[in-house]
Amino acid sequence: MGGPEEDAFGARGLHDRISQVPAEIESIIQPNLNADQPKMSITGRMLQSSTFGPHLELKRTISAVLGQAKVYIHDEVTNLGNTPAPHMLLYHMNFGWPLVDEGAAILWEGEWQARDEESSGIFNENNNFKQCSGPITAHQNAGEAAAYIDIESDQEGWCSCGIKNREIGVHTKLRFPKKQLPWLTNWQHWGSNEYVMALEPGTHPPVGQAKAREQDTLIQIGVGESRSYDLELSLTNN
Repeated sequence: MGGPEEDAFGARGLHDRISQVPAEIESIIQPNLNADQPKMSITGRMLQSSTFGPHLELKRTISAVLGQAKVYIHDEVTNLGNTPAPHMLLYHMNFGWPLVDEGAAILWEGEWQARDEESSGIFNENNNFKQCSGPITAHQNAGEAAAYIDIESDQEGWCSCGIKNREIGVHTKLRFPKKQLPWLTNWQHWGSNEYVMALEPGTHPPVGQAKAREQDTLIQIGVGESRSYDLELSLTNN
């Protein structure tokens, strides 16, 4: 979670290895309207392990209900090893055109800070960074900007963020529990023909394990322990 880094605890590439691990399908449930069962789901498992290193399993279920414009994600991360394992998790929810288009509103609330000096060109008090920009020359190739957000939650402890495009009449909302995922990263990349914006719930800002250790915020999953995560992605026309 964060850029590539190496320290006394090992080497970690961009997004670590879990983003490249294929899933083993455990179950597929099809909807059956004849039996009044409109729910459908797919569940898979992914294993990230190494000799003398962390041995973690991710079990993911993606589900939906016929007739509802909503997708549910439920994840369980379990330490299958024999020692506590460091843990950071970030969901890369990337959105593109036509939902993401110049003038569309980016919706989130909370205290924020620009990731770095480059990002402060967009994430500053004098710029409307909650509205999708047109293409930016500086974002050709690898240009980008990001902000770390201590996202607000409602009375039930759920956080909401999303995108509202009034031109096409579509509103996408992402919800998740603050207790599970207390941080949101808003990543923006406004390159022509490579135009994308991300809303990324996470256990931490994506600063990397080394920085999290230094800040004493790195999560340790005990032997046999599991942590659960829930997200809801919905689509409306208002």
